[in-house]
Amino acid sequence: MTQAGVVLCFSCAVCVIFTVGLADEGVLRTIGLLVSILVFGTYLISKNAKEIKDKNLYYLIYFFAFKLLAGFVLLKYGWSPSLLEATSTTGVDAARYYWGAKELVESGFNFSLLSFGTSYTGILFYLGIIFKVFGHNPVAPFLINSLTTLLAALLVLNTGYRIQEGRRSAWVLGLILVIPEVIWFDVLSSKETLTMSLLCFTMLPFLFLFSKKVPFRAADMFFFVPSFILLCFIRPPYAVMVVGIIGCAAVFARENYVKYLIGTGLVIFFSAAIFLLPYLTKYTGGHKFNLGTYAAHHFIKSPLNTRWFEKHDEGWTQNSIGRILIPESYGELLLMAPAKIAVNLIAPLPTPHIRIDDLMAGMYYSWQRLFQALSSVLYILLFPLVLGITFDSTKNLKKELYPFVVTFWLTICTVSLAALMIHPRYRICMIPFFAGCAWFGWYSNKCVTAVSFLSWGSFLITGGIIGFLYKLGIV
Repeated sequence: MTQAGVVLCFSCAVCVIFTVGLADEGVLRTIGLLVSILVFGTYLISKNAKEIKDKNLYYLIYFFAFKLLAGFVLLKYGWSPSLLEATSTTGVDAARYYWGAKELVESGFNFSLLSFGTSYTGILFYLGIIFKVFGHNPVAPFLINSLTTLLAALLVLNTGYRIQEGRRSAWVLGLILVIPEVIWFDVLSSKETLTMSLLCFTMLPFLFLFSKKVPFRAADMFFFVPSFILLCFIRPPYAVMVVGIIGCAAVFARENYVKYLIGTGLVIFFSAAIFLLPYLTKYTGGHKFNLGTYAAHHFIKSPLNTRWFEKHDEGWTQNSIGRILIPESYGELLLMAPAKIAVNLIAPLPTPHIRIDDLMAGMYYSWQRLFQALSSVLYILLFPLVLGITFDSTKNLKKELYPFVVTFWLTICTVSLAALMIHPRYRICMIPFFAGCAWFGWYSNKCVTAVSFLSWGSFLITGGIIGFLYKLGIV
């Protein structure tokens, strides 16, 4: 037996033991799902390694096995305690989804019989189907999330190889699998990493529109239609971003008349689909998502909402940085944009408020802050590479890099500026595109990269000093 085979067998045995202890319902079906995902994941990685002709991709088998093992440990000690204390109407969002989906299955998928609001239509249906097939247990969503994340990682690294065919290091893009907060949010019965994967499936297939150097691949379109439909139900506002990216692609493809027509047609088609969302969500029993109302709330009316502050103004610390970054006008929002983006990348640092006692007690927020803080260290170190490739690709019109560069900036600006408060969990959506930009940035102009590191470091130091003085009440 090969070394990879030994690792997989050991991982499978340990994961089966955890599954038996964690799955109160559908144990055998969930074990079958576990084995299937391990085998299928190994097959996909091996298939990609052979097609790309890069043996380094086989390392992802070990990382995927590690991810599953780490996920089961987190599921046991970091997530399950929070599930036991929650209901469909109390607890954190992911816990409410978990119990709400159970009620949905028991009601025969009839929303009128539920004891809670129907503002989570898409994720409840998604989890409800999983629970219907594999039984109501926290293991099944974790395994499905892990599979979708693996598929997204493979699509990202394949895109990297297609853009820079001569470079054999694009396999490292697959390591988004083991970014700490990706592992954590895969464990939860939430929609963060699912949304991240769906954005990859709906945005990256249109790489061919950006540059003639990259050929069209019909295989990339396999996931697009179902992913876009699911995204419309899981996170309707994010579907708007997909249309934005396709629109950008159509603009950049103007030198090719056929591609321009394709891009323009897709923008029109999916824009029409988004306007139909209110009827689709209403038909499935959910709240009525209205694009006009959403745009008016987030982009037309002043972000300052007196009633919102009356409801949420409790709990802020003295001289809170998060509180001061809530704008009172759109002029302030634009001025605060660099600071809000930076804070979203580094939060919950520099003060994550993590206690060993809380981790040992299985406190949800402590575990989440720990994995977000570990991820923030990575983002701080790699962000200068993103800045470097952004400048380089824009200056030298490297359109083949735009799918990562444009998509990253559109995503990080959306999650940073559309929400009043700082929500680090929303940044999950930008991870694949951040990783792609950082990888390309590693090979970009070294002088530009050096300036980017110097600028980013100066920005952080200056911001840190100002923040420290503000906390002391000096400024």
